[in-house]
Amino acid sequence: MSRLTDFWKNFDVYSDDIVGKTSIAKQDYEMLRSQQLLVTQRNWNSGSTLFTIDLPSEPFVGDLDAPIYIMTLNPKAGDDEYTNWQNTTLQDLAKNCVVQGETDYPFYYLNPVLIGTGGYDYWRYKKFGKLIKALSEYYNSEDIAIRKIANNVCDLELCAYRSSKWNVSTKIGSKLSVIKAMKDFVVNVVVPGVMRGEKTFLVGRGREYFKSERFNYNGKIITFDDLETEFPDRVVFYHGRACWGMSFNPKEHTERGGGTKGGEVLLDTLKKLP
Repeated sequence: MSRLTDFWKNFDVYSDDIVGKTSIAKQDYEMLRSQQLLVTQRNWNSGSTLFTIDLPSEPFVGDLDAPIYIMTLNPKAGDDEYTNWQNTTLQDLAKNCVVQGETDYPFYYLNPVLIGTGGYDYWRYKKFGKLIKALSEYYNSEDIAIRKIANNVCDLELCAYRSSKWNVSTKIGSKLSVIKAMKDFVVNVVVPGVMRGEKTFLVGRGREYFKSERFNYNGKIITFDDLETEFPDRVVFYHGRACWGMSFNPKEHTERGGGTKGGEVLLDTLKKLP
């Protein structure tokens, strides 16, 4: 964990007299600029595949020592995000998360001080709504359910830079310092935690970045793609279009028989935690 937190505590962004302070690391800026993969709000459109330089990078949301990890490809960008990030409370909570400061709601988008903001509505209702309902029934308390998720789930963004669509090849992405830092955390902290039985890992997009990784488990070599087969109660890979939305709806708590394995594993794991 220390290498990832050290990386973000010392995160140094590119700046010049024209662009001003940006959210792109110095070591990534020139490559992304030369590939014409950067855009500012002035030239933004909601379907952009480019990384925006004037919205905050967001590498993770939650406690990095949490027992449950969700891995997504990169955080959302769009017209609404420019409004969301004018909220100084959100800015302060995100900065506190990067340095892993003390808080009652490590998954800060579930913090009630953000009620009414786009991020709170997205995570509280769209992403975790059915899960919260199921946990509320189990604990007979919505507050306990929300706190249970906020303190035990961490969202890892493989690439911290924002775009509304992904249009970066693995060859380019693998060179980005932010992806290298998150890969290092997943390979050296998350996967060993899974193998020890201490961590649960839900994986959306980005598995192609781990194709070359190998792990020693009980005297045999396994690949990243083997994790779901080896640890079916602790690892869930989302496939196809399901990767994009990553539903966390538990099966028996979803109308008309919907729900996902990921939602079921989340619910079961959270119920078992003290």
